[in-house]
Amino acid sequence: MKEFIVRAISGILYVSIILFTLFTSREWFIGLFFILALITLNEFLKLQNSKGYIYYLILALLFYFLSYKLYHIYAIYTLL
Repeated sequence: MKEFIVRAISGILYVSIILFTLFTSREWFIGLFFILALITLNEFLKLQNSKGYIYYLILALLFYFLSYKLYHIYAIYTLL
């Protein structure tokens, strides 16, 4: 039961942080997902026993180009 409470509190905290950044600004939202992507990439590279900084560079470049260069603020309306 204690583990369930800890997981529930961390889930509520996680969702509240995502909603806060979503309603605050676009830059905060992109920054949060960049941090989450870095943590995820780090854990994946640990599982693969890979070393090297090229993966982090590729991730940073992808985030830069996809969020600031190619992303249009009204892209969702284009899809609809």
